[in-house]
Amino acid sequence: MEVNYQLTPKDFVQVVRQRLAWKREESWLPVDLLWVLAVILSMVGVLAVGSKWSPLTLGLALLVPVAILVAVPVTRSVRIHSAGREQFLSEPLAQSAISLNVSSDGLSFRGAVNDGSASWNYVRWREGKHQFVLFSAPETFVIVPKRAFTADQLKEFREYLRRFIAKRN
Repeated sequence: MEVNYQLTPKDFVQVVRQRLAWKREESWLPVDLLWVLAVILSMVGVLAVGSKWSPLTLGLALLVPVAILVAVPVTRSVRIHSAGREQFLSEPLAQSAISLNVSSDGLSFRGAVNDGSASWNYVRWREGKHQFVLFSAPETFVIVPKRAFTADQLKEFREYLRRFIAKRN
Protein backbone atom coordinates (compact mmCIF):
# COMPACT_ATOMS: atom_id res chain seq x y z
CA MET A 1 0.00 0.00 0.00
CA GLU A 2 1.31 3.44 -0.87
CA VAL A 3 0.00 6.78 0.41
CA ASN A 4 1.17 10.33 -0.21
CA TYR A 5 0.89 13.28 2.12
CA GLN A 6 2.35 16.61 3.14
CA LEU A 7 2.74 17.37 6.84
CA THR A 8 1.78 20.80 8.16
CA PRO A 9 2.58 22.75 11.33
CA LYS A 10 -0.97 21.94 12.44
CA ASP A 11 -0.12 18.20 12.39
CA PHE A 12 2.74 18.81 14.79
CA VAL A 13 0.65 21.05 17.07
CA GLN A 14 -2.04 18.34 17.19
CA VAL A 15 0.55 15.70 18.10
CA VAL A 16 2.07 17.86 20.86
CA ARG A 17 -1.43 18.44 22.28
CA GLN A 18 -2.32 14.75 21.93
CA ARG A 19 0.92 13.60 23.58
CA LEU A 20 0.16 15.81 26.59
CA ALA A 21 -3.30 14.24 26.81
CA TRP A 22 -1.77 10.74 26.62
CA LYS A 23 0.70 11.62 29.38
CA ARG A 24 -2.18 12.85 31.55
CA GLU A 25 -3.98 9.54 30.95
CA GLU A 26 -0.90 7.70 32.20
CA SER A 27 -0.55 9.88 35.31
CA TRP A 28 -2.40 8.97 38.49
CA LEU A 29 -2.91 12.63 39.43
CA PRO A 30 -3.61 15.17 36.69
CA VAL A 31 -1.43 18.26 36.78
CA ASP A 32 -4.48 20.40 36.02
CA LEU A 33 -6.06 19.31 39.28
CA LEU A 34 -2.96 20.35 41.21
CA TRP A 35 -2.78 23.90 39.86
CA VAL A 36 -6.53 24.49 40.27
CA LEU A 37 -6.27 23.23 43.85
CA ALA A 38 -3.30 25.55 44.49
CA VAL A 39 -5.23 28.56 43.18
CA ILE A 40 -8.29 27.71 45.29
CA LEU A 41 -6.16 27.26 48.40
CA SER A 42 -4.43 30.60 47.80
CA MET A 43 -7.83 32.29 47.47
CA VAL A 44 -8.99 30.71 50.73
CA GLY A 45 -5.74 31.88 52.36
CA VAL A 46 -6.23 35.43 51.11
CA LEU A 47 -9.80 35.45 52.42
CA ALA A 48 -8.73 34.09 55.81
CA VAL A 49 -5.80 36.48 56.24
CA GLY A 50 -7.43 39.42 54.55
CA SER A 51 -10.68 39.48 56.52
CA LYS A 52 -9.46 42.67 58.22
CA TRP A 53 -8.31 44.29 54.96
CA SER A 54 -10.20 47.00 53.16
CA PRO A 55 -12.52 45.80 50.38
CA LEU A 56 -10.20 47.28 47.73
CA THR A 57 -7.11 45.49 49.11
CA LEU A 58 -9.02 42.22 49.46
CA GLY A 59 -10.33 42.54 45.89
CA LEU A 60 -6.85 43.16 44.51
CA ALA A 61 -5.44 40.24 46.52
CA LEU A 62 -8.12 37.92 45.10
CA LEU A 63 -7.40 39.17 41.59
CA VAL A 64 -3.94 37.53 41.56
CA PRO A 65 -5.17 33.89 41.94
CA VAL A 66 -7.94 34.53 39.40
CA ALA A 67 -5.38 35.94 36.94
CA ILE A 68 -3.24 32.83 37.46
CA LEU A 69 -6.28 30.62 36.90
CA VAL A 70 -6.84 32.32 33.52
CA ALA A 71 -3.16 32.68 32.54
CA VAL A 72 -2.12 29.03 32.94
CA PRO A 73 -4.38 27.56 30.21
CA VAL A 74 -3.64 30.47 27.86
CA THR A 75 0.14 30.15 28.23
CA ARG A 76 -0.12 26.36 27.89
CA SER A 77 -1.96 26.76 24.60
CA VAL A 78 0.65 29.22 23.32
CA ARG A 79 3.49 26.88 24.36
CA ILE A 80 1.84 23.89 22.64
CA HIS A 81 1.39 25.83 19.40
CA SER A 82 4.94 27.16 19.58
CA ALA A 83 6.45 23.72 20.29
CA GLY A 84 4.55 22.10 17.41
CA ARG A 85 5.56 24.79 14.96
CA GLU A 86 9.18 24.63 16.11
CA GLN A 87 9.27 20.84 15.64
CA PHE A 88 7.82 21.20 12.15
CA LEU A 89 10.37 23.84 11.14
CA SER A 90 13.29 21.83 12.52
CA GLU A 91 12.40 18.70 10.54
CA PRO A 92 13.33 19.08 6.83
CA LEU A 93 11.55 15.86 5.80
CA ALA A 94 8.28 17.18 7.24
CA GLN A 95 8.35 20.19 4.95
CA SER A 96 8.17 18.26 1.69
CA ALA A 97 5.73 15.84 0.11
CA ILE A 98 6.12 12.33 1.52
CA SER A 99 5.36 9.02 -0.10
CA LEU A 100 4.88 6.18 2.36
CA ASN A 101 4.98 2.57 1.25
CA VAL A 102 3.61 0.09 3.80
CA SER A 103 4.22 -3.65 3.57
CA SER A 104 4.81 -6.63 5.83
CA ASP A 105 8.53 -5.83 5.56
CA GLY A 106 8.09 -2.40 7.14
CA LEU A 107 7.68 1.24 6.19
CA SER A 108 9.47 3.04 3.39
CA PHE A 109 9.48 6.85 3.32
CA ARG A 110 10.37 8.82 0.21
CA GLY A 111 10.60 12.59 0.18
CA ALA A 112 12.35 15.46 -1.57
CA VAL A 113 14.98 15.65 1.19
CA ASN A 114 15.77 11.97 1.71
CA ASP A 115 14.57 8.38 1.45
CA GLY A 116 14.48 5.86 4.23
CA SER A 117 13.00 2.59 5.22
CA ALA A 118 12.44 0.93 8.55
CA SER A 119 11.38 -2.53 9.46
CA TRP A 120 8.64 -2.79 12.05
CA ASN A 121 11.08 -1.87 14.84
CA TYR A 122 8.87 0.78 16.44
CA VAL A 123 8.39 0.44 20.18
CA ARG A 124 4.75 1.51 20.18
CA TRP A 125 2.09 3.43 18.33
CA ARG A 126 -0.80 5.63 19.31
CA GLU A 127 -3.80 6.74 17.32
CA GLY A 128 -5.01 10.30 17.66
CA LYS A 129 -8.08 11.92 16.21
CA HIS A 130 -6.23 13.11 13.10
CA GLN A 131 -3.06 11.01 12.89
CA PHE A 132 -1.09 7.93 13.82
CA VAL A 133 2.05 8.46 15.87
CA LEU A 134 4.71 5.74 15.59
CA PHE A 135 7.38 5.80 18.29
CA SER A 136 10.86 4.46 17.57
CA ALA A 137 11.92 5.67 21.04
CA PRO A 138 10.00 7.35 23.89
CA GLU A 139 10.54 10.88 22.47
CA THR A 140 11.21 10.02 18.80
CA PHE A 141 8.20 9.57 16.58
CA VAL A 142 6.84 9.62 13.05
CA ILE A 143 3.53 11.30 12.24
CA VAL A 144 1.27 9.74 9.62
CA PRO A 145 -1.87 11.84 9.07
CA LYS A 146 -5.12 9.96 8.62
CA ARG A 147 -6.10 12.27 5.76
CA ALA A 148 -3.53 10.44 3.61
CA PHE A 149 -5.65 7.27 3.59
CA THR A 150 -8.86 6.17 1.98
CA ALA A 151 -11.28 4.40 4.34
CA ASP A 152 -10.04 0.96 3.23
CA GLN A 153 -6.38 1.98 3.46
CA LEU A 154 -7.00 3.32 6.95
CA LYS A 155 -8.31 -0.07 8.08
CA GLU A 156 -5.40 -1.84 6.38
CA PHE A 157 -2.80 0.46 7.98
CA ARG A 158 -4.36 0.04 11.41
CA GLU A 159 -4.19 -3.75 10.94
CA TYR A 160 -0.48 -3.55 10.01
CA LEU A 161 0.15 -1.56 13.17
CA ARG A 162 -1.74 -4.04 15.35
CA ARG A 163 0.09 -6.96 13.80
CA PHE A 164 3.65 -5.59 13.87
CA ILE A 165 3.85 -3.01 16.68
CA ALA A 166 2.76 -3.38 20.28
CA LYS A 167 0.25 -0.69 21.29
CA ARG A 168 0.65 0.64 24.79
CA ASN A 169 -2.39 2.36 26.27
